[in-house]
Amino acid sequence: MRSQWSRVFTSVVVASLMSASLAAQTLSVPDVLVEGQVAAVIYSDPSRAGQQIQIEIRNNKILPETQVITITLNANGVGAAGWTVPSWDKATFSGPGVASVTREVQ
Repeated sequence: MRSQWSRVFTSVVVASLMSASLAAQTLSVPDVLVEGQVAAVIYSDPSRAGQQIQIEIRNNKILPETQVITITLNANGVGAAGWTVPSWDKATFSGPGVASVTREVQ
């Protein structure tokens, strides 16, 4: 019985740590993207501190255009890069370990 509870406890702890790890990763993009202006793209993941990550940005066309920006993360795992908004209707941002973010372009 004791080993069964031990396994359950271990499973709960591991699941909690994984959830906390996923919650710590964020991708932030302005709510409003204006064609021709520079938008700040911010990424955070403490487990990737000091690394470079790539953010893929694509439009939602049948034959999508894709751009990639590289963000260098500081010692806390936070970094930002500017992206000049092209003449797109929408832009979808994707990065490692985070949900994609889609914004309309004005």
